[in-house]
Amino acid sequence: MRYVSETEIETVWAKKQRRKHASRFLKGPIPLTALQHAARLPGKALALYLAIRHRTDLACFPTVSLPAVYLNAWGIDKDSKRRAIASLEQAELIETTEHRAGRSVKVTIAVKPQDAPPRPSERR
Repeated sequence: MRYVSETEIETVWAKKQRRKHASRFLKGPIPLTALQHAARLPGKALALYLAIRHRTDLACFPTVSLPAVYLNAWGIDKDSKRRAIASLEQAELIETTEHRAGRSVKVTIAVKPQDAPPRPSERR
């Protein structure tokens, strides 16, 4: 029996997918005060805050779920997630909207008046 060597050929679709995942970025503007506040919180609070910002920008919705698969890429396990959500909620940086057993919690970024973008009439 003869064995034939295999060579994997990367398709155009696979190249696009690899490039797409390699070039992810955070969308701004992100209020510096919110980042500074999250940075002072314990544990993975800052990482979770950035992950939430990223997910809300990707989804184009103010409220998003936080599945474990997504948070694993950020180095956040389920226990760190629970503690970080509690810290961010207490700091009033996020609001949780839905807690259901066996489901990912749904969170919304809290927008404070000083963090809101200026109205067109207020810009100079």
